[in-house]
Formats: sequence, C-alpha cells, structure tokens
Amino acid sequence: MSEAEFSLVGTVALARLPALLALLAEQCGNAGDQTPVWERRFKSRLPADQRGLGEMRLLAHTDASHAMLKSESVDRLAVQALIVPRQQPVLLARRVARVPVDGGAAPHFVAALGFELQHEALRRGWEFRHGAATVSVFELSRRRRDGAGAQPSGGEEDAWEAIGDGSLRLVEVLVHGTGELAPLAKEADAWVATLTKQNLVDLAPAAGARSAY
Repeated sequence: MSEAEFSLVGTVALARLPALLALLAEQCGNAGDQTPVWERRFKSRLPADQRGLGEMRLLAHTDASHAMLKSESVDRLAVQALIVPRQQPVLLARRVARVPVDGGAAPHFVAALGFELQHEALRRGWEFRHGAATVSVFELSRRRRDGAGAQPSGGEEDAWEAIGDGSLRLVEVLVHGTGELAPLAKEADAWVATLTKQNLVDLAPAAGARSAY
C-alpha cells in the first residue's frame, strides 16, 4: 500500500552522541533497538523517462528477524503549506511502499522487475520508534575487501568496515502514514525541533527532487 513519507537526515558529533541517545530514550520511552541493518539499494535498468520508481531498497536485520522491501516514487510531494517555513528546507516528502519480505528471495524478485544492485551498506547503531516516526542513529560501513580486491558475500558483520574517521554518526527520521498529510507534517516538524534542541544534530538540506504537482 502506498503511503506518504516525510524524511530528514543529519549528523551528530561523537561527543554529543550520549546526550542525543538520552534525549531519544526519554522521548520514545525505550533505549532503542541495536540490531545492525544490511541495506541494499537497487536502481531500474529502464531509461530515466520510463521509470515509475526512483529506486528500491532492501533493508534486512543481520539476525534475519526482519526484512523489508521499500520502493520510492521519483516525485516529491508538495507540502510547503503544511510544514514550518525555513530558510533552508530540511524535510523531504514523497510516496513510498513498504512490504515485509523474505530477505533471501527478495534480491531475485527485485532483479526480475528489472532492477540491479547499485549500492549496499551496513548500519550499526540504534533505532527508536515513536508514533508514526522511526529515528535511526548509526555508523555506516562498507564491505571489506581482501588482499586480492574481492568482497565477501552476505550480511555478516565481520565483512564490513566503518566509513569515515568515526567522529560522526548519521541521524535519520522517517515519518510514515496513509492518512492526511497534515498530521504527518506536524510530527515531522516536531522531530526537527527535537533534534536541533541544544544544537545536538546538524540537519542536512533536503535533497533535490522534482515536484509531483
């Protein structure tokens, strides 16, 4: 089923990470799930003007407890009238579809639809849920290569190495819903205020996308 998704991303300095985690635990009422997530992104082999979907993502917990296939529209929802105006917009809204899947069979299904693997990474960190929002704070890792340049297969944690110098963690908030956009926009705006409280998180400008309207 198609639903709206509001998203925002940013970074938190390692020195501020404990304060952010404490804030999120207080806000969400839990300490967050720490299961690593193996993320694979697939793009269509069709010409750009024939694509109905921007990309598909396969998100799978490394303990095999959960896997989800997510498709995203290439078009951006026009929500400027619903969100708090900012000199630099940080919220992106688009239509997505999320479906629980068998993590082992999903890549074959995606390939049959004409998509090919473009990128994969491992997220290690925390995932908090509150209301319609999922808040992730994580370090991003890439596949480790052996001496011959080959990459190991599978989502095993020891097959990955952290990207960057370790001084930052990524922060992502996703707010989903199938109903009216206004309540989702209000919840997303509330998270912008929460994450920028005490200057804990530096939010990134919303990625460019063409409007659906």
